[in-house]
Amino acid sequence: MSLDRSDPAPGTTSASGMFGFPPGNDEMSRLMRPHDWSGSSFGPPDRWSPALRAITRLVLGSRRPLCIWWGVAHTEIFNEAYRKTMGAQANLRSLGRPARETWGQTWHLLEPLVNEVRAGGTAAWQFDQHMQLLRDGQPQDPHWVCNCSPIADENAPEGVGGVLLALAETTQQVRRARQIQVESDRLAQIFEQSPAFMALLHGADHTVELANPAWQLLIGARPLLGRAFVEAIPEAVAQGQQNLLDRVFEQGEPSAMKGATFWAGESANAPAVERIVDFFYQPIRGADGAVTGVFVEGADVTDRARADAALRESEARFRAAMAAGRLGSWETDHTTKTRLWSAEGMALFGLELPGGIGQLGGENDEYAATLHPDDRHLADRFRQLAARQDSFPAEYRVVRPDGSTVWLSGRGLVVEREANGEPRRLVSIMADATERKLADEQLRLERERLRLALGAGQMGAYDLNITTDTLWWSPETYDLFGVDANSFAPTREAVAEFMHPEDRAEFTRARLEAIAQHRPFLHECRIWRADGREAWLSHRGQAEYDAEGRPVRSFGVTMDITERKRVEEIVRESDRNKDHFIAVLAHELRNPLAPIRNATNILRQVGLAPSMILWCHDVIDRQVGQMVRLLDDLLDVSRLSGGQLRLQKQPIRLSSAIERAVEAAQPLIDSNGHGFTMTLPPGELELEADLVRLAQVFSNILINAAKYTPRGGQIALEVERHDARAVIRITDNGVGIAPANLPELFRLFGRAVALPGRSYGGQGVGLWLARGLVEMHGGSIEAHSDGEGKGTILEVRLPLLGHLARIDTQPVGLEPGPTRGSHRNYRILVVDDVRDGSDSLAMLLRALGHTIEVAYDGLAALDQAERFRPQVVLLDIGMPGIDGYQVCRRIRARPWGPHTMVIALSGWAQETARQQSREAGFDHHLIKPLAPEELLALLDSQP
Repeated sequence: MSLDRSDPAPGTTSASGMFGFPPGNDEMSRLMRPHDWSGSSFGPPDRWSPALRAITRLVLGSRRPLCIWWGVAHTEIFNEAYRKTMGAQANLRSLGRPARETWGQTWHLLEPLVNEVRAGGTAAWQFDQHMQLLRDGQPQDPHWVCNCSPIADENAPEGVGGVLLALAETTQQVRRARQIQVESDRLAQIFEQSPAFMALLHGADHTVELANPAWQLLIGARPLLGRAFVEAIPEAVAQGQQNLLDRVFEQGEPSAMKGATFWAGESANAPAVERIVDFFYQPIRGADGAVTGVFVEGADVTDRARADAALRESEARFRAAMAAGRLGSWETDHTTKTRLWSAEGMALFGLELPGGIGQLGGENDEYAATLHPDDRHLADRFRQLAARQDSFPAEYRVVRPDGSTVWLSGRGLVVEREANGEPRRLVSIMADATERKLADEQLRLERERLRLALGAGQMGAYDLNITTDTLWWSPETYDLFGVDANSFAPTREAVAEFMHPEDRAEFTRARLEAIAQHRPFLHECRIWRADGREAWLSHRGQAEYDAEGRPVRSFGVTMDITERKRVEEIVRESDRNKDHFIAVLAHELRNPLAPIRNATNILRQVGLAPSMILWCHDVIDRQVGQMVRLLDDLLDVSRLSGGQLRLQKQPIRLSSAIERAVEAAQPLIDSNGHGFTMTLPPGELELEADLVRLAQVFSNILINAAKYTPRGGQIALEVERHDARAVIRITDNGVGIAPANLPELFRLFGRAVALPGRSYGGQGVGLWLARGLVEMHGGSIEAHSDGEGKGTILEVRLPLLGHLARIDTQPVGLEPGPTRGSHRNYRILVVDDVRDGSDSLAMLLRALGHTIEVAYDGLAALDQAERFRPQVVLLDIGMPGIDGYQVCRRIRARPWGPHTMVIALSGWAQETARQQSREAGFDHHLIKPLAPEELLALLDSQP
């Protein structure tokens, strides 16, 4: 039945309405006024007792849920708050009805309370009373606090007119309390049954108030409750837990300790087992917020710690293996566009990335930036491989930030793909392959060098399996024999066919003998190559033997020594030429020495006529000049062979060089009674040349013609112009040259075959020098002869100048020397351990007016120089004791030394000797025998 809020039907009037009771404008008062009370135990409101009327006004004016149970029948009156609280339990029809009827099955819960109140006249309570109600059409099970108070009425029996019921719903509190209880029970269960170590510590001394059984299992039979934590568990002090507990209690901040060690289960029957525990400390606060204790929770992490230790050990071994193998790894994530590098991977690339995290793609891609420029194209190649297959090889170079280049080799592994098959995650494992690549490259280079060495040395390798009679040749060996590797199969029999018939038997014998004697095999022999040419080969080999000493393998190298054999023949020929040259040189030197000795003997005679003395001087001077020319030729050979001979070119007239040559050769031509004619073209032929060297060419040719032409012969020199070249032809009717010997004419120390029984002297250097000098001028020289006894023609061709810019009126080498008396006088110290040389030079210089002192060794020279203070020192280099180089350095070190001219006197004319004298501090380097004119020119050149 629902509460009826409608007004009474028209034409009806309630008793209450007549008296306007109950008063008030609240909802429940308006509903009660038209209510028909006639059928209730209350009766009309105008008959209600003052007590009832008073309590009704009180109830209706209250906001708390209140209900009046009046009289013995417990008739109900309630307010709006009660109606809303009770729902269907309190509606308009409930007004004036007994509570037993309105409360139904629930009344038995309230009736004892109501009876207690009526009987005793005092209030009574029921807490968290559960009563089923129908609210909003839905059954509910709310909980209440029921307060029943007596309503005094003097007219009622025993003075109690009824009971006032005050309700307070505690459904939420009850449910919350039940929830708390459930949680408390659950926590208690967890506390008791948890494998974690839990304890509640109280106060600053950390007294153990509560501890779960896990604690007892951890510490064994030792008492725990009621004791200070550090007393009950002394090992905690050693591990620093006391300090942590104090800090948590004092500062009110949680803390933790990792890896505390306990020996659990220590008892007579159970051996102690080491346990590793992580502790967590949480402050407990009172109502005022102050810390009253600490909650300690410990977790047994023994298995995890051991697993972590094993993992660390395994990882350490793995890292050690990675380091030993110079391996590194990284993971590429295409979803996040990042790379996660291992420490070893970063070390391979020389990277230092925070957290080992790199970037995939873009300007900051550390992988792409580190790749060698020549290998960066491989990145696209690896992406293509990853799209097709889960595993693929990789090898490339990286350039570290320090500039070093490292070769890496390994594999890429696709470990996860997108739904469309594209790689999502890729793991790369690479190793430092630098040493292997360097070794491979070194091996390649060694093979290439071996191949080049074999090729350059014309060598080939061979390997003969004696057991199977199988012969292997390297590619170079085929070339040595002149056969094609594609068509020729090497065998012992085929090789024997190549050998020269005269060497075949000896080769076979020597090889078999070496193998039988267990020694290396070395032999040289001739072969006929496939192209028909003869060649010399050198074979060097060694055999291998089995356990019984039987030969099983023969291997070695074969080298083409044809060129060496040819050179050996040339060397032998050179030795013969050298011996001949030495013999001729001795002859050539003795020739001028004989007249010199005769002249000196004549000069010792007393009373010689002045003409005879002058004649002796002329003989000595002429023969010394001949010897100097001989030595100059030998020095020119050395300079020209070593590339040290330099031309001093200038525009000259060809006739000037020819005139000087004729002047030099004329005495020999005249002394042999030869006729000489010279034909020059009209006008001058002009060329750029070294006048002295060009005159030397023509003089050598003319002197050769005079030597090799029998007495009374004819020599002709003819000059013609052919286009832009001058042709100089020197013809004689001398001994001639066989056509086969013409090439020998221009060879160093070479000699054309003379007529039997005749000797013409000569060293075999003049025409060799002439050819070299002509070629340095850009010309050519050729010899022609119709045979022995038919004379010889030497033809020289030289390029001409198109226009002669300047012709020196005084050619080089023809400057007039200074005359006696034009020199300044100098203090000169002459130093030479050869007394004749030093004394004679001193006499000459004194005769020219200079002040001279002589020293015969280095120490004496230094003493005399300190006293004499010479302006010029003529110093021999090769002396015993301290040599000329040391003397020069010591002179330069004296205060007066830098202003002194020091001139080296040496028999060595090479550029290396001149360089050494310059480095020692000499001003000039003069060659023995000293030409007085050269020395005087040096002295006159001084300022």
